[in-house]
Amino acid sequence: MERNGLRVLVVEDDPYSRRLIVRMLRNVGITEIDEAGDGCTAIELYAKDWPHVVVCDVDMQPMGGIEFFEILLNERQSLGRVAPVIFLTSHAESDIIAQVRRMGAASYLLKPASAAALAKRIDLALASQGDPYSGTPLAWGTRRAAQSNNSRVM
Repeated sequence: MERNGLRVLVVEDDPYSRRLIVRMLRNVGITEIDEAGDGCTAIELYAKDWPHVVVCDVDMQPMGGIEFFEILLNERQSLGRVAPVIFLTSHAESDIIAQVRRMGAASYLLKPASAAALAKRIDLALASQGDPYSGTPLAWGTRRAAQSNNSRVM
């Protein structure tokens, strides 16, 4: 699958893990990556940059991944559509996995995940849900002229 122009938001509180995820995404051809250290910052970046996919940790402070996803789902009407969310976390508890699946998460990967596994989950999520913003100025493959760099950390 072509990944050029795909925007991904990485939401991970651990700086080392976040850098590793970004590196994995770059290794599979994704270069437009925003980074957030918690759910609060992720909401700001989501509203600003409209990612095609979100890769998100579960356990973060002050706002965790599940709370972040709940806010996206609650704002679905005003957003139009919510980008697929892939949870990438060390939590293997079946109740957490069941919860994010019930909520409608695109996928769930346990850490440590490989770049190939993450790329496969992204491809499957986009194949099943399509471009969440087709028909908008920020459609798949379009670069925003005002964007000065491809990776920002907040």
